[in-house]
This record gives sequence, C-alpha cells and structure tokens, in this order.
Amino acid sequence: MALSSKPVAVTSGNKIYALELNNLVDYFNDIWTGGSYSFDSNHTSITDNRRYGWGQSPATINPAILTGSLITRLSFNQAIAQVNAGQYHTEDNPTLLHPKIADTHTNPISPENYNNVVSNISVIEGNKYKVDWAEWDKDKLVTPSGNLNWTQDLEIAHKFSFTDYNEARHFFNSGGELSLELEMASGGAPAQDVWRQIFNRFDSIRIGAESCRIVADDAFDVLTTSTVPATGFYNGITFGADYQTIFDAGVFRYSSGEYGNAYVYVYSEYNSRRIRFQIKADETGGKFNVYVKVILVEDVDDTMNITQSISLHSGWSRPTQAPTASDGNESYMTTGAVVARFLERTAPIITLAQPWTLVDVASGTQLDWAASPNTGWTLTPDTNDSPYKYTKD
Repeated sequence: MALSSKPVAVTSGNKIYALELNNLVDYFNDIWTGGSYSFDSNHTSITDNRRYGWGQSPATINPAILTGSLITRLSFNQAIAQVNAGQYHTEDNPTLLHPKIADTHTNPISPENYNNVVSNISVIEGNKYKVDWAEWDKDKLVTPSGNLNWTQDLEIAHKFSFTDYNEARHFFNSGGELSLELEMASGGAPAQDVWRQIFNRFDSIRIGAESCRIVADDAFDVLTTSTVPATGFYNGITFGADYQTIFDAGVFRYSSGEYGNAYVYVYSEYNSRRIRFQIKADETGGKFNVYVKVILVEDVDDTMNITQSISLHSGWSRPTQAPTASDGNESYMTTGAVVARFLERTAPIITLAQPWTLVDVASGTQLDWAASPNTGWTLTPDTNDSPYKYTKD
C-alpha cells in the first residue's frame, strides 16, 4: 500500500511555503520513523502503514518555519540532508543523492527543486526494504544434532527475540533479515551425500519483511522449487496461529506443471526430499518472539539411516549506521554541524526453542522421472556433486 501522505507536486511559478516543507518532512518521516503498532489481528494487513517505519528519530526543521512563511535555503537543506540519509541507507551510490542548495542561492526555492526531493522520497518508499549497509552474523546460535540417527524426518526450532513488536517491525522494515544455514558433518555412507548436497544448494536462507530469499555462491534456482510462495515476517505470520509454512523447497526447478530441470542422483532419487521452513510469533517473557522451525523431509522411498551430525546455524543481517563517521559522502547528509544518519537497528537474541527431534510429517512431491510426461532423462557425469546425475532432455 502506497503512503497517502505524499505531497502533491507544486506547479511552476508558485512558491514553497512552510506548509509544503512540513508536508514533505511528514511524508519522509512515515518511512524514516513510522508509527507505533500492536501485534494483533492486523499484523498481516496492508491497509495500515505498519510495513513502513525504520524507527529513526523524526526528521525536523530547526528552527521551525513560521506558518505562511517562505522556506529558506537553510531549512530546505536540512530536509535534503535527511532525505539523502534515507536514500544512502538503501543504496551506497552518491550519484542518487540530491545536491544541497548553494550558499550563494538567494532566490526562493523553486517548485522544481521541491518536487525533485519529493520524487526522491518516493524512490525510497519503493525501496523501503532495501539496505546497502548491513552486518551479517550467521553463527549467533549453532545447534548440532549430534549422534541422532534418523530415517524419516527431523525438525528443530530457533527463537529470535526482540525487545517488542515495534522493534521487530523496525528491524524488518529497514531491511533486516533472519539468517539460517544447514550443514552436515563429513563422512558417512553415500546416502549422507544427498542431504549434504541439498544443504550446499540452499546455502544461506534469509527471511525478510515479506519474503524469503536464497543467498548462494552458485546460482541454483532453489526458490522456484518451493511448493508455497516464499513469504516473510508480515505475510508469513498470522496473529494467534501456530507455525505456518513460508518456504518448502527441494533442489529441482518446477515449471509449467513439469519438472523441467530436476537432478536425480544415482546415489538416491532425492526428488521428494524437502527443506520446510515454518514461522510463528508471540509476546511472552516481556519480549516479542519470532520462531523459525526447520523440517528436513526425507524421501518417501529412502530408508537408509542418516548418521552424520547436522547443524543449524542461525543469525541475522541487521541494518547498520549510514553514513559512517569516515564516509567520504557525509557532506551530502550534513547541514552546519549536524549530520543526518541512519542509526543501526537492534538485532534479535537467538535461543533454542526446540532441539532436533525425530518426526513424521507430510512427504514432499515425488518426481516420477521415468514416466510420461517426464520422459527423456539422460545419465551424465557430474563432477561437482556425485559421479552421475539424470538430467531432463
């Protein structure tokens, strides 16, 4: 939902007064600061503005412009510096920053200048979840399965605790993500390699405000294999509900009703193996908690014992300060001695909600690769993974 606070454009020949400048600042603050909300049945709503707001201190013009007064170069430059800080948070590109009004400028602020800054805020609005200044720590909590052998399915849950609901909103709204990775200890029988390769395909899974994404060294099209739309904090959590699946994927691409690019390894037809991610939230212990459950769904045809320890690495990618004190572009965000900065968001504390547990859940989709319409498989060498794979002709 677009913000309704966007000011209307000022037509050529008109002048910019205090009202117009205040409207511009209010529009920017809907993104930069945002309102306060409760965790309730409107959590998934797109009719309010809870998906906006980075939790920063409100931008202000100091001293305030008297009602009915023309805005000055100094006042307008304060607004420009604030908007530039918001733009810089989303993208480290100084060519996108608006130049301040020169000291030699004596004429009234033009509608063109004013409208350009409003347009810059609109770009920020469209990129509200984008962040170019972030710190990633993937190992805040690492939980190994140890010697837990399994033949069916396996699950674990980690809890990400925020100070309150609004702190969580500000984290996700400004581009913060929860990070999860899976890895398997080396060794074991060939059956272990199947899961090990799946984990390598997935690499790092990030859960953001409205979606999940895969961050991988190799361009494997994992997202398109999910049997549900990849959702996130707002559209994946329902107030008062238990775990909901936000991502359920294997490592083959599902396209137009057929498996158009599936890998079926000689060691095991792992086409129905899935990594299933589920999410829920509550307010307990004076905190707002997001729970992420990871379920490893074993292939329906495979009864081989999985013996190697599997570890879940949980962490976060949190938005950090921009600009930094040593940043060469700091002048774009400076008026007088005041520098407008995006301040680092608070990351969640991660704890174990449920240890690795043997379960039996609904199986993944089984690829019948030998039957029509999925005929035409060819056995080819695959030096990157296992000795051979079947690929669709």
